[in-house]
Amino acid sequence: MTSGREFHAAALTLPAQNSVGLKCVAVLSVTTDSRVVDLRTLFGNLHSASFLTIQADMPANADSRVYLALGANDAGSISETATGNGATVCFPLPDKHVIQGTILSGDMRSSGVATSILSSYLYYKGLATGYIRIARSSVQPGQGAGAFPPP
Repeated sequence: MTSGREFHAAALTLPAQNSVGLKCVAVLSVTTDSRVVDLRTLFGNLHSASFLTIQADMPANADSRVYLALGANDAGSISETATGNGATVCFPLPDKHVIQGTILSGDMRSSGVATSILSSYLYYKGLATGYIRIARSSVQPGQGAGAFPPP
């Protein structure tokens, strides 16, 4: 028996066209300002086992990249020049490159109090204008191998 996360990792889906009941693809405009979006508002029933595929789609120049970080709330910003391990540190994603994975969830214990978190807020900014293309690339919660029997 595999875990839900293992199943979702093994059952990645191609991007589906959006419809009223199914939101699988989103495109965000990138500027040089730090922005934040709650991925749950884009994809609805997002959960910790949801795999996301994110691609930078920036103009071609020497600094074509977008910077990303996930957070548990929409307070703050990110900076491409931040160093160390503070709240403004972010990860570079070069133009046309893809990053794929799940969102962070669990308990935050740095305060000494266990707090359940779901890091569904995506912070992003670029060194130029462009786009981030995001696809929810796993099936919905509750769908397991039984929902997709072999032919």
